[in-house]
Amino acid sequence: MQRGQSFLGSGLRKITRFYQAIRVAKLILLSKHAGMEESTYPIEVDVVTAAEDLKKTGKLLDVREPMELEFCNISGAITIPMGQVPHQLEALPRDCPLYVLCHHGMRSGQVTAFLRQRGFENAINVAGGIDAWSTQVDSEIRRY
Repeated sequence: MQRGQSFLGSGLRKITRFYQAIRVAKLILLSKHAGMEESTYPIEVDVVTAAEDLKKTGKLLDVREPMELEFCNISGAITIPMGQVPHQLEALPRDCPLYVLCHHGMRSGQVTAFLRQRGFENAINVAGGIDAWSTQVDSEIRRY
């Protein structure tokens, strides 16, 4: 019985991630059609590009929840949970690239689209999130 339950749970997680990915893609497309495509910043970059760019300029915005941040985090990141971003816009820089990161890139994609719609043309989604960061940039970062 446990085996069937874990298979079902795994399948549901995959379906949920799929629908979240569709929702993010839809938000990104809406941002582009809302006149946001004029930005000099890309809407999304991979973790390796983000890490290299952050060495030179820019800020990292981690939108994961406090419990996730306790498990692992990237030093120097601005940490604001996704649900609090609308209330803390004044804390975000507009004068440099703002790389937005979450666990896998879905929440950060939504936040990036939200920020772009609010005039943050510098918001850039980090595809793959901290999970990809831990495998492609810094293996010291714990995976979950």
